[in-house]
Amino acid sequence: MKYIIILFILFLFGCKEKKVSGFYEIVNSNFITITDTVAYKYGKFIPTPNDTLFKIINPKKKIIVLVDTNFRTSKALSTSLLANLNEKKLLDFTKLLNNDNSLKKIDLSKIIKTGKYTLIASGETEKIDTAIAGQLTFFNPYISEDKAVITISIKSSQKAGKATAYLFNRIKENWVLKEKIELERW
Repeated sequence: MKYIIILFILFLFGCKEKKVSGFYEIVNSNFITITDTVAYKYGKFIPTPNDTLFKIINPKKKIIVLVDTNFRTSKALSTSLLANLNEKKLLDFTKLLNNDNSLKKIDLSKIIKTGKYTLIASGETEKIDTAIAGQLTFFNPYISEDKAVITISIKSSQKAGKATAYLFNRIKENWVLKEKIELERW
């Protein structure tokens, strides 16, 4: 009986580690898909007409992105996501939302495949000596062995942003984007 309890405890800790490493694996293999590259040209995730008319940035210039290092929750976004999943009959992903999430903070040093973007924690703005392309906020991810829902908000300012859910399927060793659902735009 003692050995069964020890094996069960080891199994639980092993599952939590897979969720954590799964999040970084998904984000690293799909970072540019999630963020887009429009900021490569205009310096902003969501450019205004003034940005698109006059400000084409130097392609060698460092592009700073602030990242909220705490996972957030939003009842409104969760409700919208659930409604969209039900409407599209994506029941496997709907079931996934019931999984418990053990992730609390994001370790930016583990997000390494960011293209031309340089990630800085949103609380460390004193280190910034150039313009900021925008801010990323990750909401609680839901990850199983073969499916994942990563919800993120991307904003260039308080008045220009969007929240999107990305649905991934694991095919062999790769996380492949199945669907992108825009939940909110402002």
